[in-house]
Amino acid sequence: MSDNQTISPELELQIRQMIDTGIADLKAELVAYIDEKYVGIPDDEEEATEPLTLNMVMLQITAIFEKFSHYDEIYRTFGIEADTFQDECNENIDGMRFRLEHFEGQLRDFQNRLLIEESGGDSAIMVNRELKSQFEQLAKEVQETINQFDQYFQSELEHLAELPAEMATLKEQLDKRQTKAEALISSQENKQLILGKLRQAVDQLNEQLPKVVAKQIEKKMG
Repeated sequence: MSDNQTISPELELQIRQMIDTGIADLKAELVAYIDEKYVGIPDDEEEATEPLTLNMVMLQITAIFEKFSHYDEIYRTFGIEADTFQDECNENIDGMRFRLEHFEGQLRDFQNRLLIEESGGDSAIMVNRELKSQFEQLAKEVQETINQFDQYFQSELEHLAELPAEMATLKEQLDKRQTKAEALISSQENKQLILGKLRQAVDQLNEQLPKVVAKQIEKKMG
């Protein structure tokens, strides 16, 4: 068994598709919403128009946070795959334990025969050595396999421990953009400036999310 475990190509493709789809949907929804609010607005300031309010911006920011729910699906998929691997490991360990018990039984039986039978000489001693050698080799393989399992699960725990920090960083960046949006509205800056900054926030999110996920995939495959 290799010490380096990698995610399957199917899981990697699913992760990339989910992220790309989520980003594309978010960008399309936000741009469509903003365009719908401002297309066809006349220059005459006296004509009644629906103003851009803090509530509207908060709705869009809420939609951004909802996109992070896709990560739950990724974690669940990864968890199912990890559980399957762990079940296979447990089955292998149970099989090795059974073989160990079987060899122990053979050794005990043969030792009892040696005590009972006075004749056997070199032949009996050779068989006894063979069984002991096989037993020691099997015990060594079991220990090596257990060590590999321990290393694998330890590396997975370290990887999962890094994910909350990455998510906290993304949330902090979104909180900063929310604060900037509130400041823009409270200072009554013009609508075109607000529109440009909202689109810039979407573009930045579009750039950062794939980088974070790609970084996690590289760590996993490394």
